[in-house]
Amino acid sequence: SGGGNTGGTAGPAGTTGDYEIGTPTLTDLWVNPAGGSDSNTGASSGQALHSLTAAWNQIPIGTSLSTTGYRIRILPGSFPENQIPNYWEARYGTFACPVILQAETAGSVTLPNVNVFDCRYLYFIGIRFTSGGGDVLHIDSCHHVLLRQVTIAGTGDIWGGSSPQEAFK
Repeated sequence: SGGGNTGGTAGPAGTTGDYEIGTPTLTDLWVNPAGGSDSNTGASSGQALHSLTAAWNQIPIGTSLSTTGYRIRILPGSFPENQIPNYWEARYGTFACPVILQAETAGSVTLPNVNVFDCRYLYFIGIRFTSGGGDVLHIDSCHHVLLRQVTIAGTGDIWGGSSPQEAFK
């Protein structure tokens, strides 16, 4: 658990600057794709979960978060499709209690196709999205979605039909 600034600076009122997320109230959930276990609690790096699905499922669904937000702290590695939610949906963060997916080291975490629907105050920080098919990152019917230090890359052969339909939709 803990708050703390997770990056960004705000410009003076009326000026353009990075979106300031403030100092939200957060519960940390740790995920280690190389050495975690979904039977762990996720409460510390030593108790890291293995899959993002297990961490995502610990966040209340369909309810506006009012007492704590969630920061999924992801240790370096790549996730196959069976270790992430098939459909990331109905997580309702707020400004004071957002939902954050954050790589412990920017660019060290790679996710395949991600489809997000009906989420609020969802922040991706330091994540690399890479895929050769479908949409690499598809966000639908969401608001207050932040992408910071994110890379979105489609791979494959466009002429051979093995590339994404759209990288970011």
